[in-house]
Amino acid sequence: MRKELVESLQCSECGGSLRLSITKKDKIEIREGTLICKECGHVWPIINGMAYLSEAKDKLLLAELDGWVEYSKKSGWYDVDDNYLWSLPYPDDNIESFNWERHACDFEFLVDRLPTVDGLTVLDLGAGRCWSSRILAECGANVIAVDALDDAKVGLGAGDVMIRHEPSNIKYFERVVADVVKLPFKDESMDIIIFSGALHHVNDLYGVMEDCTRVLKKGGFLGLTNEPCTGMFGRELIGKPNEFGINEHNYRYARYMDYLQHFGYKTVDYPEPYAWHDKVDDGIVQWYDHLVKQFKGGVLVSVSQKL
Repeated sequence: MRKELVESLQCSECGGSLRLSITKKDKIEIREGTLICKECGHVWPIINGMAYLSEAKDKLLLAELDGWVEYSKKSGWYDVDDNYLWSLPYPDDNIESFNWERHACDFEFLVDRLPTVDGLTVLDLGAGRCWSSRILAECGANVIAVDALDDAKVGLGAGDVMIRHEPSNIKYFERVVADVVKLPFKDESMDIIIFSGALHHVNDLYGVMEDCTRVLKKGGFLGLTNEPCTGMFGRELIGKPNEFGINEHNYRYARYMDYLQHFGYKTVDYPEPYAWHDKVDDGIVQWYDHLVKQFKGGVLVSVSQKL
């Protein structure tokens, strides 16, 4: 991490401001140190450039963190090399049972629909292997990648590869280990918040969206992409961890829209780009896609502005 990040952080325990103590740093960032709360005295470590601002206690979350590692190992994509990680989301040789082309298309479609990210502070929540954070940083954003998993292959630890793969052309982004249910950031400190295939994993959708609203500036944007949703007559799958303990919820489209409206967002929905391609500027198509998702579900791709 870099010292400028401290200005946006707060203690996850009490919300107090933090004091930085540096133990080790290199030409890129602070590698080791601590963040000490000025109010309650809680000490949060900095390890391998990542600020740890969470003490995972929830049993479901702990099981999910272990589950992602177990799942990736059994699926054969844990022990990948740095070049594979760097190539995401367009791997030359996709060894995962995952449609990377569609996922990348949806993500880039969302970024294109934001007014701009250049020079703005973007919170990439549920960042995982940080490929999305790298893309946002390359677009000129000041990015903070957040995930509860710090693993070097399937978590924030992979951010080191993204940052240090080309030392002569560093596109830096911060990495904060934290639970998205209780974000360690000051009120109205973020310009943009993005979830890419991550929000549907949370167990408390309402609580996460409430906290996102707290840290997002007035007029800021909340972007959701690659979030599966069910329709009005579909069955919501909530609280159903899979065999690896990974929470794969399928919330109703109407629930997403209701919560966004409740927290004071003006929502603009866009058709799923992988299916509609160049028809996205057609208002009739957008209206039709809204109806399809409302009744049948699909993949949520939306941009909402906090009023």
